[in-house]
Amino acid sequence: MTQPSELRRLAEASLPDVALLALDERLRITGCAGAIGETHGREPEELLGRSFEELLAPQSSRAGVHSARLALDGRTEVLAVRSRSAPDCVLELKTAPLRDGDGDVVGVIVAARDVTAERSAR
Repeated sequence: MTQPSELRRLAEASLPDVALLALDERLRITGCAGAIGETHGREPEELLGRSFEELLAPQSSRAGVHSARLALDGRTEVLAVRSRSAPDCVLELKTAPLRDGDGDVVGVIVAARDVTAERSAR
């Protein structure tokens, strides 16, 4: 079994442009890895315990929080949002249920990737 620190290292090496967030049932950040600085403009230590909504631009917070709440109900969503720290940056968010060893939903896993350049090229 891969240890959490090793999994984090592998994820960061394999997906250098993706930020990963773990949220609890109150949508507070309990863990993060990857391109946090690039997608959210903060160091990982600054995010722990903060509300997920704080990371999103005001025009995106409602949709982002709704998507995270759907994940708590077992659904996976993909949507585009804007970051509060860089409102011109478009992020693709994928939210999914975070499950424990018994398969129970205990939180939300969020993968965020900057898709600004891709959208500009369209």
